[in-house]
Amino acid sequence: MKIFQVVPYFPPHIGGMEFYVERLSRELVARGHEVFVFTSSEKGLSYREKVDGVEIYRLRTLTKGYNVPIVPSLFGSLLREKKPDVIHTHQYPVFFSDVSTMISRLRNIPLLLHVHVISEPKSAFSSLVSNLYYKTIGRLPFRGAYAIITPSFAYKKMVIQMGTESEKVKVIPYSVDLARFHPDNSGDKFRKRHDCDGSNVILSVGRLNYQKGFSYLLKAISMVVQKLPDLKLVIVGDGEQFSYLKELSQSLGLSDSVIFTGRISQVEMPEAYAAADVFVLPSIFESFGIALIEAQATGKPVVCTRVGGAPETLLEKESGLIVDPKESGQLAEAIIRILCDQKLAKSMGEEGRRFVENRFGWRKNVNLVLEAYERMLVDTSRD
Repeated sequence: MKIFQVVPYFPPHIGGMEFYVERLSRELVARGHEVFVFTSSEKGLSYREKVDGVEIYRLRTLTKGYNVPIVPSLFGSLLREKKPDVIHTHQYPVFFSDVSTMISRLRNIPLLLHVHVISEPKSAFSSLVSNLYYKTIGRLPFRGAYAIITPSFAYKKMVIQMGTESEKVKVIPYSVDLARFHPDNSGDKFRKRHDCDGSNVILSVGRLNYQKGFSYLLKAISMVVQKLPDLKLVIVGDGEQFSYLKELSQSLGLSDSVIFTGRISQVEMPEAYAAADVFVLPSIFESFGIALIEAQATGKPVVCTRVGGAPETLLEKESGLIVDPKESGQLAEAIIRILCDQKLAKSMGEEGRRFVENRFGWRKNVNLVLEAYERMLVDTSRD
């Protein structure tokens, strides 16, 4: 089978969607399929490369709209390449899914739309623009796609509410490398590297932006240190709020308690989880929360907010705790509860590992995606 993967960003760009598409592409090639990735170039110039058998077209970005690269040559590139069996377009809304829809119709190619995240507007103006888009151009990918994938049932419900037929939408959750993220991993080097030895370590991972809610976590830590002063909050990631969050931590008197690592290598990520006593994801909105299943795969108790698909990634009160978004007091209470009860923390970590082993392995994910491709090909051949 020949497959086009169309995605706004691709590694080395860091993000859950990007790593998912990379891993999916490699797994598909390993099973004998041809995979062509069409994405934006972060170096400013168009070029083509082949990595692990995956053909990658990195196309020149003209500008960006709402952090989505606008790539004029995408249309021509998809049109010129030899016709694939399936187009799998990632992310909605804006540009990449729109162009994929047009190419799908022009070339009569089955289209699979993968909705990874739908950002919540930050202002009245952005809300107005978003609503206008969803009611006009934004309807085209939903209508043009033969099938739609969401990572969670919460997002399936959202997509249906936006006007999509329920039978079109299939939930395929993200996956985790169970060998790479494992309870036997050691976090000793990470603790020493970041001066965390002997302290309770609270870990959080994600892009430093509004969505992830790190400001509420910092306020929660200012409460936790009053009861448990010997702790370190380690925040892994980079983003537009980096300076703001550092200033906030200083104003809260947390300069000695909070460590911002910035971006770290993928080699170091398993060590980061292994170094943690508890993992926290304080998101304001979230389609899934890949970091939550990576932490549980490493045998760590987790805390997340009750938003989007995040609650679907754990067993509440068994592998972790769930609190309301933007509630720093609830976050603080959950963190204290786990850190002060070693028996609870241990049982949650063990249950979390069992949970992700049963639900979030890569083999199962790829099988489900291939089933979606094959169903599209069978059904469209009858039309």
